[in-house]
Amino acid sequence: MLMIDRFLAVWGEVRDFDGSVNFYTTSPILRTLLQEQRECYPQIRICTLVVGQALRREWDAAKASCRNARENLLAVEMHKERTRLNTSPPHHVVIGTDASKSNGRETGWAFVTSDGRLRSGVIETTDIDRGEFHAVTCAVKRYQYTSCKVLDILTDSWEVYKTINFPEEWLPGRIKQHAVRCLSTINATRGDGVTVRVHWVRGHNGNILNEFADRAAVSARRSAAWELGDSHLKRIENRIRHELREAIEPMPIEKLFPNFNGEDAVEAVQ
Repeated sequence: MLMIDRFLAVWGEVRDFDGSVNFYTTSPILRTLLQEQRECYPQIRICTLVVGQALRREWDAAKASCRNARENLLAVEMHKERTRLNTSPPHHVVIGTDASKSNGRETGWAFVTSDGRLRSGVIETTDIDRGEFHAVTCAVKRYQYTSCKVLDILTDSWEVYKTINFPEEWLPGRIKQHAVRCLSTINATRGDGVTVRVHWVRGHNGNILNEFADRAAVSARRSAAWELGDSHLKRIENRIRHELREAIEPMPIEKLFPNFNGEDAVEAVQ
């Protein structure tokens, strides 16, 4: 019964796999049951347990099959990404930005977009607001010279929202350099005819773009703090990007905005 229960648990995880599944078991009862109910498990190929050189050949064949499947999957994903990069962005894009600071100087930043793009990285700073401004700056630069004409940016930093929407309230010399760079980038983009609006949204409150931006920023920060390397961060980015696209693909762009009539979001003033 334990073997059958474990099989059912594993089968629940692989039943939607598009392809055949090689299945090995030491339980003759489970093997017999599966053979009798073969129509219920058409993807399963019941294999005989082998030892010695035969086992080595089976193992090598399994490794080669997994390697080929992984390479094919990566090739498909790379083709999709190249196609996406070569495709002009839509007229209107909604962007979620965020930053995540460690106890040291590593601050992760990220932005995710309504057309399925994601970018993250790390800067060294003791001021998390610098990371928040940096994420907005990078997001605007990504669409600065494209066909996109409307950028709606969602930030959970009240400092970023106030600075960008009410720059006249800051005394000369009191505004920080990273905020000045962000404002300059936004103003230059607006000067090119692009509408850029920066809204505030409460963090960790269910907005899908904010949640994915937070995940990406945290992953970037942890990868740097634990010295996991660029390849590890790239794998994490790809996984989050894939989940982002699956989550937002069926959603109209209006659904990506927070409710500006409540207390959890404030709309841009321009």
